[in-house]
Order: sequence, then C-alpha cells, then structure tokens
Amino acid sequence: MKRTILLVLVFLTFFSACGEQSEKAAEQSQAAEQSLDIPEAYQSLPLPQMRTFDMAISPVFVLEDIGERYGDLMKELAAVSDIYFMQSEIIWDFEQGVDVKSEKYEKDYLGFLATANRLKLKTGYVGISVFNTERNRILRNPFSDTFSDERIRKACKNMALRVVKDFDPKYLCVGVEVSSYYHENPADFEHFVSLYNETYSLVKEASPDTIVFPTFHYEEFLGVLPWHSHKPFWELVHKFKMDAFAVSTYPYMVYSLEEIPQDYYTQIRDRTGLPVVIAESGFASACCGITIKDLHGSEEAQMNYLLFLLESIEGLNPLLWNYWSLYDYEPLSWAGTDKNDVFNSIGLHYPDGTPKPAFYVWVRIFKLPV
Repeated sequence: MKRTILLVLVFLTFFSACGEQSEKAAEQSQAAEQSLDIPEAYQSLPLPQMRTFDMAISPVFVLEDIGERYGDLMKELAAVSDIYFMQSEIIWDFEQGVDVKSEKYEKDYLGFLATANRLKLKTGYVGISVFNTERNRILRNPFSDTFSDERIRKACKNMALRVVKDFDPKYLCVGVEVSSYYHENPADFEHFVSLYNETYSLVKEASPDTIVFPTFHYEEFLGVLPWHSHKPFWELVHKFKMDAFAVSTYPYMVYSLEEIPQDYYTQIRDRTGLPVVIAESGFASACCGITIKDLHGSEEAQMNYLLFLLESIEGLNPLLWNYWSLYDYEPLSWAGTDKNDVFNSIGLHYPDGTPKPAFYVWVRIFKLPV
C-alpha cells in the first residue's frame, strides 16, 4: 500500500519543547481532556468484560499547527495507549556496526524514546521499514538494490540489535508490509526472507522475550485490492520465523462496512495458530475519494468497524491492536498530503480536536479491565 507518510513523525519530537501555547492550542488541549469523559450513549456498547491485548495509537500528526500542539497531542495519545508505537526507516549507518554513532538514530529513535518515557510509556512497538512506500524496492541506500548485498544485511541485523539494546521493546517488527515485495520482486524476496530469518534468530538470542515479526498489508495479502487482484498469499506465513501474525488493515479501501465478509479476520485462525497483532488499522469517516474512487466511510461506519474488529480478533489470541491515527490529516504541502489523501479521515478526532464517535468506542475498549 502506498502511504503518503510512512514515517511516524518522530522528527517533530523537538516541538514538545516549544514555547508558550497559543490561545487556540490551549483551547484544543482543554477540549481533548474533556473528550475522555464518555457520553452516556457509549456506556452500553456490546463489549466484553475485559481485554487481553495491548492498545496503541501511532503518533502521526499531519496538522497545520503541529509546532504549537505536539506536546499536548502526545499527552492525548499516551492517555489512550498502553504502550508507545514507533515505525520508521532503517538507518544505513548501522552497516558499520551495532554501536555505531548515528546522529539520525539519536535524533529520530532515541529522541522519540525519551518523549515516550516522559509520558510513562515504558515499553512498546518498534517497526523498522526496509522498503520504499510503494513496497517495490529497498529503501534508497548507498549500497545496492538487492537484499543479497552483505552490507545491507549487516545494516539490518545491526540496527535490529541496537534497537533491542536501547528500547527493550515488547514488540519488534523487521520489515513493514513485506507481502507487497513478494509480487513486486519475487526473486529478491527470497533474499529478504533469509535476511529476516537470520535477524530474527539474532534478536531472539539477545532478547528472548521480544515478540518479533514482519507485517503484512492484509488487503494486499488477501489479493482483494481492485488494482492488484490475486490469490491470497497464505504460503508466506510458513516462510518466516515469527512470534505473531501481524497485519496492517484498511478495509475501507475495498469494502463498505456492510460488505466486509464476516470471516474477514477470523479466517486467520484456519491458516495459523500464531497470536495476532493488528500492527496498523483504520477506517475512514468520510467517503467518495478521488485517489481511490470507491473509498468507503462514514462516522457510523468508522465506529462500528472498531466494534467489528474487536469482535473478530477476540478468538485469535490478540496481543496488540494499534490504530493508525488519533487525528485526521490536514492537506498540507510540507507533509505531501492533499485533499484526496486516502488517510485524511481515518483519525479518531477532527483536526480541530473534536472527537468522533469512534474515539469514544476506542476509549471504552481501552478502559476495559486488563
């Protein structure tokens, strides 16, 4: 799946040290605190008695006044998350060794970790992306365009080990939405599989309790995307050493809520006994896109999708459920988004801080006994 912004905007961490809030930002912060008070209409939702999985929201904020609001936005996120979520690109400096000094790593990764720890999020999910946004080639690098290159393999292994050393994450993803590369570059995909499996073994030796996996873009994995229809790629489940079957899922790109098959997620149990991680998820609150002409969504559908996904994963031994965006994207030239971006309306809040019905559903689930 091509995502306009893959990187979690950890590069904005420094904004948390910005000066005084504007009056507008202060009002938005106050409104966000009040939104945690759940209206009566959401008190009687059909929810289980408890939840058995972690919940997180990725810190992607594409907002005009992000500089003024970033610190408060991260506090809002932490208030409805059990753990931190960070997903960013591999840093090729690590070809030189595990303990190499890297300014980019210190700024992007360790800077985010410091912010998360200040917010009392002591553990979390770290995802290392090795593909470009189209998932059809390796990220730009100074070495080559194949995972058989020993320099690329060293960088991937060393960075994974460094992340485990510095973060001690509960969850580690090595390779984001890898199934797309399977059909885009099948020959080199096998080189990636061997690299991933070697990295998995090294990580598990260093940190046996870390839950390690790649992620699969579920709609692409199943072959239901209308612009790339194919048979499901279930054979990939057996190629990787992994502690969980982890997916990113955005079914509104294909289905209206009513059209999603009832066994859309539960069919996973027929294919693997592994626990399930919902590494990314989202549903639009507005329909009729241009980038994807049949984009589905409404406030009600977004809210009910959360309930559908919750019910679906209950029997799949879920470990983690991550939602992609706390706030809608604003069309911004600096962020590469426009009014047609397919992720614009999947946030749980509107850009001005107004919560959507889906936010109250998320909070109700989050507040269930663990």
